[in-house]
Amino acid sequence: MWHFNTQVGTIWIIDETDRFYLGINNDALGTYECPEEAVLDVNNHTTGYPDWDARDKMRVPQELSGWISGEPGSW
Repeated sequence: MWHFNTQVGTIWIIDETDRFYLGINNDALGTYECPEEAVLDVNNHTTGYPDWDARDKMRVPQELSGWISGEPGSW
């Protein structure tokens, strides 16, 4: 699992049985073949989460190495 904290909430990516799930806070948004595809949707603001997608100036690291590995402390 990787996560990144933003003003909108915690964006997370979870590895589950050959798929990667993207979500923000308590909302699952989609599945991907690789986590980098999920990061691309986050940075392109095409996640399907209106509050994030409308804030096109906000960014997260483009490489997973810039994300925090493991569960958020608040989970």
